[in-house]
Amino acid sequence: MNGRRYSSFAPKPKPFRLFALPDLPLIRILKDMDIIDLALCSYKSRRAIKSLRIKVDTFKVNDSSRDRGFELSIPPNIYIKWSFDDVLEHKQDCGQFTAKYTLNDIDFPTRIRRNEDNENEITKCTLYNSTKPEETPLQEVFELAPRRAKGKSYYVRKFVPTPQAFPGFRLPPTWSQNVSGDYETAMDIFISLIKYLFNMEPNGYFMEFKWEKDFDAFFYPTVVRGKLKIFELAAASFSDEYFMRSALQFVPENTKLTLAGPFAGYWKWEQPLKQKYMEFQCGVPWLTLEHLLNSNFKQLTVQSQHHKISAEDIGIFIQNWTNRSDKELECLDINVFNVQDIHRKVYGMLSLMNYNKKRKLEDYKRNKSTSIIQENTAYNSSLMRDIKRKDGLEATIFISNVYAYQRRRVVFHVWHLK
Repeated sequence: MNGRRYSSFAPKPKPFRLFALPDLPLIRILKDMDIIDLALCSYKSRRAIKSLRIKVDTFKVNDSSRDRGFELSIPPNIYIKWSFDDVLEHKQDCGQFTAKYTLNDIDFPTRIRRNEDNENEITKCTLYNSTKPEETPLQEVFELAPRRAKGKSYYVRKFVPTPQAFPGFRLPPTWSQNVSGDYETAMDIFISLIKYLFNMEPNGYFMEFKWEKDFDAFFYPTVVRGKLKIFELAAASFSDEYFMRSALQFVPENTKLTLAGPFAGYWKWEQPLKQKYMEFQCGVPWLTLEHLLNSNFKQLTVQSQHHKISAEDIGIFIQNWTNRSDKELECLDINVFNVQDIHRKVYGMLSLMNYNKKRKLEDYKRNKSTSIIQENTAYNSSLMRDIKRKDGLEATIFISNVYAYQRRRVVFHVWHLK
């Protein structure tokens, strides 16, 4: 044969010792990897990652009927969202749960998805089994003995876990009897892991409450006296204004506040908005132009149609901004419904310019509304207009085409240099 012959005694290639690298290049490499996946490989890898003291921007715990799990953001571009779902919710797509992690002697069947545009944006979903009994029932089985000694039985008697039946759908290929029986146990295990790896407590929460006593026990020590970056609040059912009123009054001004409801709307809030970053995903029929003019928010998002801000009010707010000198405002993002001739009502007497397509977006700070401006720069710049203040500060007004239910999205985005 003419082919080269290899000796069976040829030296094998040495494994690459990743954790033997110096800290700085190792951190750079890890920031392009699924760092949690690596931590779950072994206790040694967890210790190594902990020793690097990697800085985390956001560690948010989600505990509501809408979302159970956690989110992790690590600069510059790692984002991991991990949720925990009941296996009964995934009858149609169980075959996608092809990964399995084992931690604290519990198995976690998991589905992993990556963003096609950003591989460092990872979404994971892990299954638990809500029908699992507290104590695993055992069943008696008999197996033939491999060798039967004289005078001994020809079979071996064993007790093994009883397999659970899930009629109507096939379980994931990574399923085992040793899965968690509830999402609280699974979340506690993984959140403890994150705390250990990055030596930090959660700096954000998305919580849902039904009873005032449960709300008070969590809200005052954790949110009011804590140092959270994010607090998102939902009510388990249509509730009175107690939760919302407490959040508006006591959440620290630099904590981003999101209210998801449902909250009763038959009440008034006449004080200025206290928080710098706010998002309303629920009805706020008490929200008026006076709140916009008298509050010092940096970012405000209003998704619901239940508010008292008209298209003309938005134009007045923008006109008021041109006459001010403060540089706090970053964006106003609001939905308006069933508005005829919206461009005339918003633009009014404003002195506007065509949108500047040559503006280098990378030179400016990003905020919540940057992405929609960026998306429309190339193809729909006709939907945007620029406005310039006397001190040179510029802003862009975006008015969307008509969405469902005659909804229009109006974004006022202020450009701040980095």
